[in-house]
Amino acid sequence: MADDLVDGEPGAVARLRAVDEELRGRREDRRRAAALRELIARYVEDYGDG
Repeated sequence: MADDLVDGEPGAVARLRAVDEELRGRREDRRRAAALRELIARYVEDYGDG
């Protein structure tokens, strides 16, 4: 997914945001989910505007 984002593939940001939304609702392993959400936020910030 990261390669798709860097390559500017249409829909990559939407897929990443969908994963972020899924992680928000995760009850188990919150620390790992939080770390992944931070990474996702950086990717969206860096590549989200295409």
